[in-house]
Amino acid sequence: MVNNLLYNSQLVSWIFDGKEIAINIENIFFASVDEKNEYVYVNVGENYIKDKVYYFNFDGTLKMFYDLFTGSIEWDYEKEKLTLVIKDLIEIGYFPKKEVILVLFNEDKREVKGLNLAGDYLYEIEAPVGYKMMYFEEFPDNVAVVCDGDKLREDKFGRNRTNFLLNQDDGILYKGNLAY
Repeated sequence: MVNNLLYNSQLVSWIFDGKEIAINIENIFFASVDEKNEYVYVNVGENYIKDKVYYFNFDGTLKMFYDLFTGSIEWDYEKEKLTLVIKDLIEIGYFPKKEVILVLFNEDKREVKGLNLAGDYLYEIEAPVGYKMMYFEEFPDNVAVVCDGDKLREDKFGRNRTNFLLNQDDGILYKGNLAY
């Protein structure tokens, strides 16, 4: 369990197994602990605009990294470093306990590819009609692709952001509840 997570613009630190872990990174603006997936997540960028994301094991070793400007994605899988470059990268959904990586790319079309942790292609996820894929959310039993709907998809209060639950076997999305 991680204790005392602290960060400023140049340093993120925490305590794990009684040992202090401290990592220097420029332009940190957010850090958080994901106990379920067992990582510390760090957003980096100038003026609070995310351009790099780091995922560290609790012991401080780098588990995954991606750079939105270069499209470079690096992660460890079974003690091997894997690398992938995706042009026009927007967001990564990294869900190691569910054994899936979701890659959102192409600002115009907002496409999503699903990969397993070994980097093998699983499927391409298509946005539901009338929706645009925005980011990913993890729930205890599944992963969701959060989508913004067009005017026809708004409820009577003007809300149009919806969770679409992912069937990890085939990449098909099923409409869930409103997203926040």
